[in-house]
Amino acid sequence: MDAIIGGAKTQFREVMRPQPAVNDRGHLVYKWQYVHSEDDSWVSRLCPYKIGSELWVRESWRILRADPYEPLCTELWDDPIPDSFPRGWGIEYKARSSHQEDPWLHPFKMPQWASRLTLTVTDVMAEPLQDIYENDARREGCMRGYTYDTGAMTPWGTFVESTTYVDAFREYWDFRRPANPWNENPWVWVISFNVTRLV
Repeated sequence: MDAIIGGAKTQFREVMRPQPAVNDRGHLVYKWQYVHSEDDSWVSRLCPYKIGSELWVRESWRILRADPYEPLCTELWDDPIPDSFPRGWGIEYKARSSHQEDPWLHPFKMPQWASRLTLTVTDVMAEPLQDIYENDARREGCMRGYTYDTGAMTPWGTFVESTTYVDAFREYWDFRRPANPWNENPWVWVISFNVTRLV
């Protein structure tokens, strides 16, 4: 979250579902075979993210009551903000809170009206995961010199040294995407974006 707000992260990758078919030499076959041609219109047709579309970002959050002595509210509401949302109450985001103790609502439970951050898609591409370059690994918000240690005892991992941005991205990817590890080299959608709204 901090990397997006600070401008360090302007790109993300999503695993393509279903994965394209490849032959024994790793070349795309059937409907995917023209991915390497000049006609890349298949990307805009098949990618779930469209250039110009807006994405609202979910994050850990909670609702604060106006009375600081009352317990935190963890009720959930659907879009739009209902009339029952009490005046004077507010939303707190874990990423910028000085009080990290529970309870926090899971990002998946955040409705759109509670989001403080909107992204606009500026470009979409498709490529094997391991085709990422140093510059794109930087755009993923990775830091050279530090990366996630996926074997750490803490739920968020610990930082260990890495020599390149790609090394840092590889460790980060395996930490966040254990079902689609780096070594399997899945095809991914590469989504570039700008921040267009920050509350």
